[in-house]
Amino acid sequence: MTVRISLVGVPHIESADGKDLTPRGNVLRGVLGTIALSPNMKVSRRWLENLFWPDSTHQSASGSLRQALTTIRQYLGPFSDILVADRLDVSLRSDRVTVDVFDNCEMAFSKLRRGRQLLEGIDVRSENFEEWLRLERARFDDQPEVYDSLFVLGAVQGAKPPILLTKQISEDARLESFVAETISNQLSQTATTHSRTEVRLTNGDLENSVSGAAARCSIRVGRFGRDLVALVKLISEPDGRVVWQRRAEFAEGDHQVNLDVAASLALEATEAFVHTTEKSNELQRANALAASALDAIFSFDPSKLAEADQKLSEARRLDEYAPRPALQALGRAFLALENPQYDEDRLFADVDDLIGVSLSIDATNPVALAFVADVHDLVFDDAETAMTLLKRAIANNPGLGFAYASLGALELRKGEVRQAHLSAEKAQRQLVNTSLEVFSLMRLCITGMHAGNIDQAISAAKRAAKLAPLSCPPLRHLYALYLSRGEREDARDTLRKLKRLDPDFSMQRIREDAFFPAPSIRGMGFHKLADVEL
Repeated sequence: MTVRISLVGVPHIESADGKDLTPRGNVLRGVLGTIALSPNMKVSRRWLENLFWPDSTHQSASGSLRQALTTIRQYLGPFSDILVADRLDVSLRSDRVTVDVFDNCEMAFSKLRRGRQLLEGIDVRSENFEEWLRLERARFDDQPEVYDSLFVLGAVQGAKPPILLTKQISEDARLESFVAETISNQLSQTATTHSRTEVRLTNGDLENSVSGAAARCSIRVGRFGRDLVALVKLISEPDGRVVWQRRAEFAEGDHQVNLDVAASLALEATEAFVHTTEKSNELQRANALAASALDAIFSFDPSKLAEADQKLSEARRLDEYAPRPALQALGRAFLALENPQYDEDRLFADVDDLIGVSLSIDATNPVALAFVADVHDLVFDDAETAMTLLKRAIANNPGLGFAYASLGALELRKGEVRQAHLSAEKAQRQLVNTSLEVFSLMRLCITGMHAGNIDQAISAAKRAAKLAPLSCPPLRHLYALYLSRGEREDARDTLRKLKRLDPDFSMQRIREDAFFPAPSIRGMGFHKLADVEL
């Protein structure tokens, strides 16, 4: 039987047959309301303790929470099993609980428009709770003069169909609403597929938000002069600190470019979510390890690649999610490319096992598919399988910049230079300011070289070298490009930086060592150029 929780106005809990189950006392109602409003109706014990008893010792706060949960169960009576608690988390059974702001939106927001408040009358002696409640009320405040639509969804996985409230507004506001919705929808998908971050999505014209464990991402879109601008902030909860923010401009009438900008914001916000979230359970610790490994792998620094492999092994032990074994396979492929002495037979066996694990866990995860595609291309020289996997990944998530970067490499190999360059530019728009930007910049550099856009290639290599100063590939390409332009002073300065990382590097070495990892430099004939003297 279902239990109905009403949070707009004075909190009220009742069974389906109308029996009142509401706990008496502000703290008890506040605890129950907090759990109901949390992503997937689940929150860590530590977070609740800090929210309601911030000035108590850990032992005292833990005891207070245990007593509160026991008392709530007593009020729930025969429905006490809807409240689930273990040593780490407290949750409500979503299959047996409805919450008015998520399951009866029209009535809930009608009450808000008439002046009622979320969790009305709750007075708890905790500044942390008061700040959390203020932010939650702001999130659900309805301002009818600017609203066109309001979507309220449950958790991204298994979400109920959205409820849509509409009224007539201007085309300008419709465009702003479309952009806000694009960002928040892309963010919810990216958070789920990249790191299994559980989020709850609330969409509206004035402000969209995506909430995860201990943080909320606020998305506001509006006009600044002639520009359509989105301001995206990640707000730590319950303290309300802004821990990350980004301002981005959108192009009117160009939905593809807008999607790319939204994808970039979504990935950057997802990475910020992972770094901000409290590491109180195995999933959160696994997410943090995988995020750190991602940074290291796409720095292309051999020492960091080896370290990333260890972190991913630990992340998989804690929580084996499809992108992790796929990313580990890709990391080993990069390590082998940078180390010609790497045991080839061992590499083939290792990455084949990791690919099998990834696809057995989730054969539809677009991030994992894109990583696996690159491994098929780099390790097994199987462009056909790689192309199939990339197309499937993009179909599942058109905001997956990594897939477009890899697609550009395959298109370039087929001689489709213009299309490869377009794919690389799209990838760069989607991956800017993220841990994958060095990867996209290098793909853009290489396609720019082949397309004859040397200025763009140089610019991409310079930014990649700045972002990954211990990585050799950006500097190698930059050196080759400066040589090709006859810019000998810039070439000399770049060669000095390269020699600090690789004392034996030279164009002569590339000419004489067939195994040296520089296929794009050879493909352009740059390896035939004479070195500058230091």
